[in-house]
Amino acid sequence: VFRHWREESGIEDESELYSGVSARVRNANAVVRQLVRDICVERDGKANLDEIYSRAASTNIPETTVDEVLSRMRMSGELFSPTNDVYSFAR
Repeated sequence: VFRHWREESGIEDESELYSGVSARVRNANAVVRQLVRDICVERDGKANLDEIYSRAASTNIPETTVDEVLSRMRMSGELFSPTNDVYSFAR
C-alpha cells in the first residue's frame, strides 16, 4: 500500500514529511548562509547583495531563492541590513 508514497505525494525524503521543509530548501538555506558568511569574512563583515547573487548563481540557486533565504534569516534575527542591499551577521 505504501510502496510509492514518496512519488505520489511529491515528498523527496522522509524528513520533509515531518518538518515540511524539502531537502532542496534545506540545502539552499545552508548554501546561501555559507555564501554570506564567506563574503562577510572577505569583506570586513559585510556582504553586498550583488555579490551574494553572483556566487549563488554559480551554484545554480536563483535570485528569488536567495531573497527568500535572506528574508528568513533577517526575520529570525540571524542577519541584519545596515544599509540597502548590504547584509551582516547579527552575532
